[in-house]
Amino acid sequence: MYQKQLDNVRERIKKGTQKDCFAVDFLKSTDDDPFFNETQRLFVLGTLMEAGSDTSRVSIGQMIAAAATYPDWVVRAREQLDAVCGANAERLPDLADRERLPYITATVKEIFRWRPNIAEIGAPTSLTQDDEYEGYKFPKDTVFVWNAWAIALDPKEYPEPERFYPERFMNADLNNSLKGHWSFGPGKYSHLSCRNFNIRS
Repeated sequence: MYQKQLDNVRERIKKGTQKDCFAVDFLKSTDDDPFFNETQRLFVLGTLMEAGSDTSRVSIGQMIAAAATYPDWVVRAREQLDAVCGANAERLPDLADRERLPYITATVKEIFRWRPNIAEIGAPTSLTQDDEYEGYKFPKDTVFVWNAWAIALDPKEYPEPERFYPERFMNADLNNSLKGHWSFGPGKYSHLSCRNFNIRS
């Protein structure tokens, strides 16, 4: 599958119809590089293609599941989209419409929070020196892996966490990047307690 896509890019490059993109730059920079063989090129470009498609596919699947399970929010989202883009979808929304579509922003955040499946295992990190947090002592080289489900479905953080409810973000959290984005990792969140992490040393 990846080979076919790569062959198509190369064919368009020969014809002069391929638009500039990462694949074009990558191929140019690795054509004469003995480190990269065809398998490595396919791996790099295939990984990017999978990363870009899987995240969208999983999020859309979760949105469909939420619509089937809690259909009430769909009506409210549709009303807001119709008000901005026309009742017959005269056009698609774009980034310039974001401020006029707060419920859509809240819905997207709730999709990521409700079922944080994009990267639920997170990337392990380790301490470079001994540390202490809320009475817990961790030696250097302790490995931390964040638990997206425990955080995103924590009833203390999100009341009725199993309910798909975009309204929970229709407040000061609407544009707060520290709320509702656990699918993309925790970053350096100092307010999280250790109970949300799996710890091994």
